[in-house]
Amino acid sequence: MENEAKERRQMHPLRKARIDAGLSVAELARMADVLKKSIYSLEEGHRKGLIGTWRRLAETLDVPLDEIAGRDSDPLGCASLTPSRS
Repeated sequence: MENEAKERRQMHPLRKARIDAGLSVAELARMADVLKKSIYSLEEGHRKGLIGTWRRLAETLDVPLDEIAGRDSDPLGCASLTPSRS
């Protein structure tokens, strides 16, 4: 049980949201009109993905975009686009 909790904490936020929604990768892919291999790659952190893909996934899962995109790790690469406040 302790190992399960540890694995869940280390899980990508997209995967957590998908599992919480009770969806398989295939179901989410069909509902969000996204390729299964794209979801696998995003969940494994192998690619950043397009903003449109992230939006469709967030809408389908009914969660905020920054929640599934793992805002802390900036998987969308948007941190450098945020204007600095001086």
